[in-house]
Amino acid sequence: MIWWKKKEPPAPLAHYLAHTFRSWTRTRLIQDSSFIVLDSETTGFDLQHDRMVSLAWVKVSDYKLYLNTARSHVIFHPSLDLKESPAIHGLLSTEIDQGTPELEVLQSLIPDITNTIIVGHHIQFDIRMLNQAMQRHFQVHLRNPILDTAHLAMRTLDAFRKTGYGNQRPPSLDEVCAHVNLPIENRHTAEGDTLATAELLLIMLARLKSKLNREPILKDLPIQKS
Repeated sequence: MIWWKKKEPPAPLAHYLAHTFRSWTRTRLIQDSSFIVLDSETTGFDLQHDRMVSLAWVKVSDYKLYLNTARSHVIFHPSLDLKESPAIHGLLSTEIDQGTPELEVLQSLIPDITNTIIVGHHIQFDIRMLNQAMQRHFQVHLRNPILDTAHLAMRTLDAFRKTGYGNQRPPSLDEVCAHVNLPIENRHTAEGDTLATAELLLIMLARLKSKLNREPILKDLPIQKS
């Protein structure tokens, strides 16, 4: 049983649960929609045993990137086994020991993702890790619609368009950024990958608008359920 079922869920979770839905208004204009671009770095790929060690996010709305909304956290976990992951994300155990507890990071994230579309590159893994964290602390999962910029690239950029071959893989963040001449600063950090993905989102939304020769709507995006 969900621990808060006997009373009102804690804020800001109550507001999130009341105003965020996996379904969305498919005819809503993109310019009237809110997106939260996020990225996480983890100790590995085992959903049961590995943990997020950093998480960053930023808001995109009305074809603008709002840098003042950017947030980035190193996440503290007691007795965390970093394995070989510092070689990828660059975080040391001393930095994680001084980080923010996972619960506090989620409490900071929830208001910002309320009634938004969550965006990321190869976002499904980040969503699974976040769902594990949400389950640990709140016994609920995310309920946002999600948008993978890898799939958006396959829809908007001819170089990555679907070929019909069953083994075609979605392009990497490096591949798409290189194709549109977008440099990535601080690659393989949550903050660096989040900002690069947000800029990439804006570029592809602009190209989609030009390609359609009209204002795009959410139905034009490859949005999925979380």
